[in-house]
Amino acid sequence: MPSSTAVEASLPIRSDMDLAWVRQHVRQAAGILGFGLVAQTKLVTAASELARNTLVHGGGGR
Repeated sequence: MPSSTAVEASLPIRSDMDLAWVRQHVRQAAGILGFGLVAQTKLVTAASELARNTLVHGGGGR
């Protein structure tokens, strides 16, 4: 069962390299919070899609 501890981060999204950092950060945070591998993968996928859409359709962001 995942921990109830919150993790907050603000990551710049300016390039494809930043997308990799977002995925890495989300996977690490999910692991620390106790999410299983399947849940980690789902969270990483969702964060990756959000970050890519921010980059492609919004010109980047934070």
